[in-house]
Amino acid sequence: MGDRGSPYDLISQVYDQESHDEVTLGFFRAVRHRLPTARELPWVLDLGCGTGGLTVLLARAGRRVVGVDGSARMLALARQRCRRFAPRVRLVRADLLRLPRVPGCAAALACADVINHFASLGTVGRIFRAVRRTLADGGVFVFDTLNRYCFESYWAGRTYFWETRGGDLVMECDWDPRRRRGTARMVAYTERRPRSGSYGRSETVLVEYLHEARDLRRLLRAAGFRRIEPRAWSPWDDQHLEPAMDRTLWFAYA
Repeated sequence: MGDRGSPYDLISQVYDQESHDEVTLGFFRAVRHRLPTARELPWVLDLGCGTGGLTVLLARAGRRVVGVDGSARMLALARQRCRRFAPRVRLVRADLLRLPRVPGCAAALACADVINHFASLGTVGRIFRAVRRTLADGGVFVFDTLNRYCFESYWAGRTYFWETRGGDLVMECDWDPRRRRGTARMVAYTERRPRSGSYGRSETVLVEYLHEARDLRRLLRAAGFRRIEPRAWSPWDDQHLEPAMDRTLWFAYA
């Protein structure tokens, strides 16, 4: 079953779905022109790399990437996806508070609301400091965060269902405005063995937290980032038809 403390171990087989691919591709397109050239950039850190969706896009673009994630099962899938790019890609199981040393690293990326997974601003601040220590001077840290509009519009009382290559996933979402916390109860149905026709059921809960822009800006400055550029953003091509963007995209320069 994997670690009980890691929801992603439990849903690793059904994590890759169209919506996640769209977020990853949208993020890549938004940041690729803001990164130093490949010749200037020895390594890129992909924080919370999951199954390697962003990692493989970076590798295809000629980057050398260190992917970091805490889920062994997610990393196993990332290794399968990225194996044709070895040794351009390194994958490391690690806590984001204990990042591997990457000499000369000039960019760190965290795609798909990684920062929203941490409840405490104190922990977020420690992660920012860990990223700053890893980056070379002049390097850039890019990440996206879910905003209040996203939680209120797409989490509150919503249920989602996906059919994936690895099985089916049901996600029942809720939003607690007092605690500024979104909760997703996830039930995954996956084949016990390939083409066996026998399915197992796994259930877990994922929690994400709203962090206000003013708090994130303050923590980035305290971590030593000299220039901070947030902007309203969404990976969805039709989000402009909605009342607001659902995310903020952050560029922080060391």
